[in-house]
Amino acid sequence: MKIIFYVFQLHSPLRIFLSVALVTILIFPLKAFAQSGVENRKSDSLKIVRLNELFEIQLKGNQLNSARATNDSIFTIAGRSDMYKSIGSCYFNYALIERALKNTDGFLENLKLSIPWYLKAGANSSASRAHTIIGQTIANDDYAAALENFRASLELRQQTDDTLGITNNLINIGTMQYQMGRYSEANTNFYQALELASQSRNDKLKAYSLNNLSNIHNKLKNYEVSHDYLRQALAIHQKTGNKKSEFHVIMNIGNTFYEQGNKTEAKKYFEQALDFHKSNGLEERSLISIFNNLGLVVKSEGDTVRAIQYFNQALGISKAHSDKQGITIALSNLGQITDKGNEASSLSQLHESLKEAKALGLSKMVLNNYGSLRDFYSKKGDFKKAYEYATKYQMLNDSIYDAENADRIIELQTRYETAEKEKQLVIAKKEKLEKDLELNKANVTKYGMIGISAILLLLLGSLYSRYLIKRRSQMQLAVINEKLNELNNTKDKLFSIVSHDLKNSMSGFSGIVNTLNSSYEKFSADQVKYYVGEVSASANSMKGLLRNLLDWARSQQNLIKVCPSQFSFASLVSECTQLIDQQLRRKNIEVVVAAADDLMLVSDKNIVTTIVRNLLVNAVKYSHEGGRIDITSNLANQEIEISVADNGVGMDQQDVDFIMNSGTFMKSKPGVQGEKGAGLGLMLTKELLEKISGRLVVVSEKGKGSTFSIVIPLLQNIEIHDSEEVYAEEIR
Repeated sequence: MKIIFYVFQLHSPLRIFLSVALVTILIFPLKAFAQSGVENRKSDSLKIVRLNELFEIQLKGNQLNSARATNDSIFTIAGRSDMYKSIGSCYFNYALIERALKNTDGFLENLKLSIPWYLKAGANSSASRAHTIIGQTIANDDYAAALENFRASLELRQQTDDTLGITNNLINIGTMQYQMGRYSEANTNFYQALELASQSRNDKLKAYSLNNLSNIHNKLKNYEVSHDYLRQALAIHQKTGNKKSEFHVIMNIGNTFYEQGNKTEAKKYFEQALDFHKSNGLEERSLISIFNNLGLVVKSEGDTVRAIQYFNQALGISKAHSDKQGITIALSNLGQITDKGNEASSLSQLHESLKEAKALGLSKMVLNNYGSLRDFYSKKGDFKKAYEYATKYQMLNDSIYDAENADRIIELQTRYETAEKEKQLVIAKKEKLEKDLELNKANVTKYGMIGISAILLLLLGSLYSRYLIKRRSQMQLAVINEKLNELNNTKDKLFSIVSHDLKNSMSGFSGIVNTLNSSYEKFSADQVKYYVGEVSASANSMKGLLRNLLDWARSQQNLIKVCPSQFSFASLVSECTQLIDQQLRRKNIEVVVAAADDLMLVSDKNIVTTIVRNLLVNAVKYSHEGGRIDITSNLANQEIEISVADNGVGMDQQDVDFIMNSGTFMKSKPGVQGEKGAGLGLMLTKELLEKISGRLVVVSEKGKGSTFSIVIPLLQNIEIHDSEEVYAEEIR
């Protein structure tokens, strides 16, 4: 303070400078410290997450010492970083360890310690859970303390609008109030729980509420209502597969019949509950009530031997689970069976039961034992003792009578409130039914209109669809007719040209043969050789024409089947050049092949052979004498390109475009030496290429020659079939 005072006594410029410097000196370390604190807190949070995961693993593996050491580490980290919720969780973890060690006192103590830390952190949900677990743990021993914890849990749940938690707490609170004889309060809480469970459509909690309400109606002797609630609860548990709760409902149905005095039906349901328990492997503690109840039923039938067996089984399980109330009830039931030879044990059992009942504050059980001891001593002739217990019985009975009178008043109030609740439920159901009927009526009208509209739309759609189908069919017929007319024109033109070419070839062939036949002796050897060559050329021309004609006819009838096979490119070229060898020699044309000798193709060999042969015939036809034809191959982009190039007459671009774009038959132009053709070869080539997913590429220049290339896909990893001849047999 003194330094700051002196600073503000200085002149203005210097004062400002020193003030800024001082503030910087004071604030910067604080800011750095705060940033460091945030980083440390983040680091501690990550450590706690990892340690919690390790704790869960150790706890599940029953490594309790390791789990405790891990939780100690979490506690240390959470404490230094003021992580209040984590501190609460550490106490909760300690409680889990104590429960695993079966130390109930330690379990409860650590749960209680966790609550203030949860509340300090604002973790109301976690604090509520701790209260609920405490209440459930002490529910059989201390009704008042359990009720206090359930109410504390409810208050916290209401602050967070946790409908599920609120419903659970209402059921727990009602159960404690029922055990304490406060039926009116219990009834109110069970009805509230039922309404919340119905609103949230939680079948499990709805069934719990129905089951508890049946107990209230048993007290009011409304047995039919009780049975109705139990049937509803049983149906829900069977639907959801909640075996434990289904077992308890079956037991309650038996209890209701027993209170009605229908021991036969009660026994049937108790035995059914026993069978259900065995077949579903439920907790052993649940058998206590079964064996006690079965013992009471068979005792009423006069079978004391079986009754003792059942009571002893109940006693043994109660002792194994430290269930003091179960021990008290079983001992009292056993002590009431006083046959010859077991008087001493019966007396001992009654006294032990009385002692436990007093310790637990079970006044009705104390009264029951007083009555049993009175009867025991009276039967033995010890009237002094009998009188002593008769006096105690009367005094306690008067006390209980007063309490029961108060209970009867409460019971009447409860009966009235229950009737009012039932009336409200009936009214609510009626209103809901009326709303449902109105809604159903509106839905019927709405869906009826929708149905009629849908039918009209379907009719209109059907009519429109038929119109579209008819129109599409007419358009398709028009296209088909156009194609048929085009094909007929092509066919007529083709047959006209083919017949003309065949006629000319046959006429020339016939003329030459007749000349040779009539004047053979007059011709020299060279003349005969010349005419024989002309005959051969004419025959080859007709042979090629007929071959193409037959192949084209099979193509039009879809008789060509594509059969891929592997073959050598060199063998393909050799076979094709051999087929036109005579034409090549006649015009002295050189064929040059530029391709690897080991190049293999995978495609339909017959189709490719026909295509290459036609391209070679075309190249020879338009090549000059002494010309050259180049056959090349090129692999690129999973395709193979086979090119046949000549240095003949060539074409202009207009002719090239016409060839590439024409989808119909076109008349072939005469060759260099007047060779004629029908034009079938090129059309057949294009059709066959489509069958093997290929395409034709034409490059030509007038006066320099043409290059016809076919591009076909390079097939791999296919199943190779034996090659099958699919064309007309060659004419030889």
